[in-house]
Amino acid sequence: MMFNIHQTPEDSRRYADWKAFLLRRGASIPTINDFLAYGSLSTLERLRSLLAELEPENVGPIRLAIASLRAKKTAKAGSKAKGGRRGPALACSIPKADLPLPWKGTIRKLRMRLENKMAGGIDFDNELKAMPKSSLDDAEYILRAIAKSSMNRGKEPSLTVQGIVYWIDDAEARGCGPRGLSCQIGILNRFLLHHEGTASELAKILGKLRRDYIKRGDLTDKRKDSVALADFDDLGEVWLRAKALLEEAQKAPHGTFRRYKLHLEAAAIALSVVVPLRIGDLHRIEIGTHLKRDASGWQLSIKTQKTGGYYHRDKLWPKLTQFLDALIIEDAPGRDFWIGYRGRVGTPVFSRDGGATGLSGDWISDIWFEHFGVGAHFVRTLWHENVFDADDEREWIALSLCGQRSDKTAKEYRRKATERRRQIKGRGAMSRRRCRLQNVDIGL
Repeated sequence: MMFNIHQTPEDSRRYADWKAFLLRRGASIPTINDFLAYGSLSTLERLRSLLAELEPENVGPIRLAIASLRAKKTAKAGSKAKGGRRGPALACSIPKADLPLPWKGTIRKLRMRLENKMAGGIDFDNELKAMPKSSLDDAEYILRAIAKSSMNRGKEPSLTVQGIVYWIDDAEARGCGPRGLSCQIGILNRFLLHHEGTASELAKILGKLRRDYIKRGDLTDKRKDSVALADFDDLGEVWLRAKALLEEAQKAPHGTFRRYKLHLEAAAIALSVVVPLRIGDLHRIEIGTHLKRDASGWQLSIKTQKTGGYYHRDKLWPKLTQFLDALIIEDAPGRDFWIGYRGRVGTPVFSRDGGATGLSGDWISDIWFEHFGVGAHFVRTLWHENVFDADDEREWIALSLCGQRSDKTAKEYRRKATERRRQIKGRGAMSRRRCRLQNVDIGL
């Protein structure tokens, strides 16, 4: 192995010691376990820079080993605080643990009911549908925010008209618009029906309030619509951004966290385009469980959370293969895809630590906000609009790709697409009229 002029005698000794260690272990292709057995965090960090230059095919596992040791070091150090909550103080809500017991009890029962349903159990409550996990998480946060608003005014947290008015006042002061509030009020209303029963007077009041906010929201532009008009409105532009990130990742130094971060972001955007599911489903996708690879490419099959329907794609678009393969290859011993794939079976596709932990739906949304200024849900709108523009008889393509089963939502997509087509035709007619007038003015 040739060393360049920037490497020192110490580098030569370190590299020789590493190779001797592998020889003693009988390991020709080092794995994460070999690196963990070799040395401490600082030793591996020094070795990584050497391997990145001399054996770039072997730096994936050392990145994982370094990440594992850093996590253990952080956990071992613990907090030096004398009490209280880690991190910044909550500004808009209270901790989950501080919610009133009756509220926590209802949340717990609803989660247990959902788990039973997802496991294939019988749901004996025919009066009210079980709330999906994403709605339960949202409801829990809304309750925490309601409690905070009451406590800020020296009041006990309560599910009353006054308590909800406090919460809405605070939300509007933070800039929450009528569309967002109508959604949150709707989620709170569903929780109340479970919490107080279908005869709840407060639930009836919230139903009327939600309708009022929906009407107000209809008078304002959606953020995603205004962004689309200002910045981009084409799936191809989204795909090109994903490709640019992939190219940037491939130029980054091997074995670095930045390189893998760029690969993750590229794959998250690309998968959102090819598989435009809700982020609550995208982040749950597991390799080998939902997302499977064979010699011809990748396929996907997953039960969606919101509708409970099965989403199945026999063969995903071949151009997506390089994005997903890269997530496996980057961390695979010897950059061998199939060795890496077998090691990732049953783990989340989006993970920074080789599948030990998965990244959340919020992470996917953050990536979209960083690169496009809107959440990942926007790609679903783009699919509906692009397919509609191409052929209004083929709208089933977008509905199928997005896993859309709600007739109400499908009608809304059709309405928006029709409106957009009329706007485009209108702008085209005005442009042609201006051209004719200009030609007359200059005597042509």
